[in-house]
Amino acid sequence: MATSAGRGVRPEKLGLALSGGGFRASLFHLGVLRRMAELDILRDVEVLSTVSGGSIVGALYVLFLKKQIDTRGNLTRTHYLDIVDQVQTTMIKGIQLNLRLRLFMNPLGLLRVLLTEHTLGRRMSRLYERYLYGEPVRLLDLDPTCARRTKWWRPGYIPLRDVWFAPEGHDVKGIYKYNTGNSSKLPNLVLNATSLNSGQSFRFSAAEIGDSRLGLFRWDEIETELNPRKRLLELPDSTFDKEASASPNSPLYDYARWWRELRLGTKPRRPAPCRLSVLPGPFPGAELGALRRAKIAAWYLLRGITQEMLVRGSHEYAAWLERFWNAVRRIDSPFADTLLDATRREPNDLDVLLECVLQIYYLRSAQAMSPRLRMDYQDLALSEAVGASACFPPMFPPFVVLGVYDDAHVSRLALTDGGAFDNVGTATLLEEDCNYIIASDTGALLEVEERAAGGRISLAARVPGILMERIGNLQNEELEYKNALAALGTSGDGLYGLAYFHIESPAVAGSGCTTGLDRKVLGRIRTDMDAFGDVEIAALVNHGYDVADRHIRAKFGNSPFVRSRSLWTAPASPPMTLPAPPGAREQRILRVGHARFFRALKLGILTSWLFVATLVVGVGYAARDSQLSISELATAVADQVTDWIEYLVPVVGARLIHTPVPILWAIVVVGTTAWIAIWGWDSLIDHLRGTYPVIARRLAFAAKWTRSYVVNLVWLVGLVPVWIALAIAATAWAAYVFLNLPFLRNTKIR
Repeated sequence: MATSAGRGVRPEKLGLALSGGGFRASLFHLGVLRRMAELDILRDVEVLSTVSGGSIVGALYVLFLKKQIDTRGNLTRTHYLDIVDQVQTTMIKGIQLNLRLRLFMNPLGLLRVLLTEHTLGRRMSRLYERYLYGEPVRLLDLDPTCARRTKWWRPGYIPLRDVWFAPEGHDVKGIYKYNTGNSSKLPNLVLNATSLNSGQSFRFSAAEIGDSRLGLFRWDEIETELNPRKRLLELPDSTFDKEASASPNSPLYDYARWWRELRLGTKPRRPAPCRLSVLPGPFPGAELGALRRAKIAAWYLLRGITQEMLVRGSHEYAAWLERFWNAVRRIDSPFADTLLDATRREPNDLDVLLECVLQIYYLRSAQAMSPRLRMDYQDLALSEAVGASACFPPMFPPFVVLGVYDDAHVSRLALTDGGAFDNVGTATLLEEDCNYIIASDTGALLEVEERAAGGRISLAARVPGILMERIGNLQNEELEYKNALAALGTSGDGLYGLAYFHIESPAVAGSGCTTGLDRKVLGRIRTDMDAFGDVEIAALVNHGYDVADRHIRAKFGNSPFVRSRSLWTAPASPPMTLPAPPGAREQRILRVGHARFFRALKLGILTSWLFVATLVVGVGYAARDSQLSISELATAVADQVTDWIEYLVPVVGARLIHTPVPILWAIVVVGTTAWIAIWGWDSLIDHLRGTYPVIARRLAFAAKWTRSYVVNLVWLVGLVPVWIALAIAATAWAAYVFLNLPFLRNTKIR
């Protein structure tokens, strides 16, 4: 632990990271949450950063917590244990419904996926709503505005914006502290996805949305800071000049004029309020994430003082000033030294510098945001944010969000599983300045292969795993380094406490409960969204409980979060009933648990084997006399397509099919059309973006929605999608009845 001298003036801020890994991760994290509740440290979590399977259980926990906080304000240890009980009951019930199979059991849902822009990822988010979040959302006393937006046909629907806390009915804007001391903190839930547009972590929370490269937008700044600047940036020159002349002393117009000139590629005049000759320097082109760090510190140093949050010259003011200079150094270190010298010579110029950083950040964010950002933010459901965070490839295609950003800036935002960037979520905790971190990691470790495959497909699958493990190791090393610096008292920005543990972490020294579980076997259980049997559930929950207990007591035993030494003793037993050590039957079930499919067959369940044997014999018997050549298949498909065209457009269809067309002209027409649709349209938008931003955005908006509905052309193939949906649904139902249910029955704890 860091000494008080090394800690400086930074208050303790505890962050909890729940990693990805499907329902295996969710179950492991249930054990972690339970042990933290027993230690009475769960109340101290101020930032809850989640990924994929961690997002599923993290969102469920926050919904149940919101009900208790909004009703009582400050909670006791017993309340937190009751909340974890509710989360565990709801989570296990939902998991055993086999949401992965239910994704395919509804033919109407499949038909929507086949015929509209509705993807499997969005379909899965609806299942989270119905089967996981329905109960806690029903219990919430939502305000009238939220209640009106709640959709009766979507039980469990709640806008992400409404997942903020109102202790005893008091509106505290969601993430800010309600009170201090021994009170319950209000955790800021951050759901992490990965942006395929920028390659960065895309964050969803009730207070902020976006990523560090494309832009992050705070809810409470949309109306006050961003919308006014967005309007000014898009006004015609004559209207802008007229408004600016009516407010000659407004820095807002001065900075907006400078930014408009900069966007046009001309050499802009320096804004009049920005009297430092070296400004604006590299700020206009800095990465938004780096500029955001400087902006946050600048806001506290300027606006915080006016709100009596800081006192100029205080230790807290000095700490924020140090953070501001650290952020500027990350943008450009030599330039930071130049600015530091200038403000030392003329201290009054510091406020000029801070205001310049604020104005540039707001202008850049306003340019990047959608004019409909407030509406997009209000309409975004919690389940959709969870669905994007858990949209793991290749099972789910990218989770597409048609909003948030200006269409001329990002016309199609595509998100995938948060684990593609950071599978643990610790990067978000560091961004949020957490100086105590508990990180629960259930990601799969790279297996050592006795004989490496030499094929290209195997190589394509193996290399990403190597890269991801390397990235994870670097992140862990950074955490350990920051923790070591703080322990030595040499860094005020380090970690005062770190408890990082993996599902395969070896046991730390000290006493603990006895589970007798093999961590390597549990670490190979599938990372999937299907049903888990009782033995698997109990093993994962107990293991998460035991690993968290040993690591947290070892690493946080001297932390400020220890309220009663009597609570920080080794538990007598794990929370769920399971033989310790597991018997031969339980061990076999856990070993088979690594398989994504046909686990019932591997366990030798008679019902499942009879079903598969009957199916194979039936298909073989039905196809015994069938013969079909490739030529006959191609002819049948061509005849069917011809019939569809003639049926759909009877007058034009026959002429279109039977009129000969020169091949050269056909190639030219098709090629030109494809070029305009794919490249020419985007080139036109790029050309108009700087000079006519409003026109460029409208063209991009039209192109975005046109492309998103192209999939509706599948309707032209008649009833084929209907038959496909029915066939898939029938297969899923058969698998549910003859494979899933027998598996659940035969994996109960005896």
